[in-house]
Amino acid sequence: MKILNFLLALSLVATAWSQPLTLAEAQRQALEHSHSLKRQESKVRQAGFRVDEAYSGGRPQLNFRAGTSYLTPTVSFASLPITESGNYNVGLHLEQAIHTFGRLKWGALAAEFARDASALETEKEKQDVLESVTQAYLDLVFSKRSVEVAKLQVQTRGTHLEDSKLRLKAGTIPPFEVLSFETALAQAQQRLILSSKQEELAKTRLLLMLGRQPREQLEVETVADLETFEQTAQEAVQRALAERPGLMALRKAVEAAESKVNFEKSQNNPTLGFRTSYVRQNTTAFQPNQMWV
Repeated sequence: MKILNFLLALSLVATAWSQPLTLAEAQRQALEHSHSLKRQESKVRQAGFRVDEAYSGGRPQLNFRAGTSYLTPTVSFASLPITESGNYNVGLHLEQAIHTFGRLKWGALAAEFARDASALETEKEKQDVLESVTQAYLDLVFSKRSVEVAKLQVQTRGTHLEDSKLRLKAGTIPPFEVLSFETALAQAQQRLILSSKQEELAKTRLLLMLGRQPREQLEVETVADLETFEQTAQEAVQRALAERPGLMALRKAVEAAESKVNFEKSQNNPTLGFRTSYVRQNTTAFQPNQMWV
């Protein structure tokens, strides 16, 4: 039964691979296997952790401390112990910042702007991957069409050459016309070889983007005519300046740098807050059993 299930799954996989690859599927696989995009996404997660770290300065901090010591000889006065041989100390300490005079604000803003810049860089990387795989896909489609045209030219030129040879035997054309048809056929064959090599290179480039082996067979679907955008150059520039993630990431990076400068300036500012501690310890003449300060 397990063998049957395995063979069934294998046949389904083979059927899936044998189907022509669509542009949308190629884009999905390219995004899934893009190492540069994965690295950029990890930077976004890292930037998110830095935001959490920046805000941690405004959260309460609870610390626990404990210690023991052994002293000898012991000291006492009028039956009151000054020092004990065995000492212990256990304490809880709570700290809370109330106002940092800009330090928390600018530190958190710098981290948030840096995170936003990293997220926009990720979007830019995603668009770059989509652009590259789309170009590779179209290159493969066009190269396949070029091969088909070159094959048709070779077939046509070959037919013309055979006809010219028959006409030469019949004495209706001179010999140099046969030579011209042979030259035309040789040129068509060279174009076919060049087109085939370009197709192989385009296929290899696309397969590598999809995370697959270069020697795999790959069939792609033809694409409809691409849409044309009726925009002036000035309108296109304005739209790019307003919407391109790379430019938006630069703006966020500048804001992050400005916030970082303000954060460094605020390092010498005071911090308003409170601190309280509860301590339990062994009793001596100069220290009670417990303290709350």
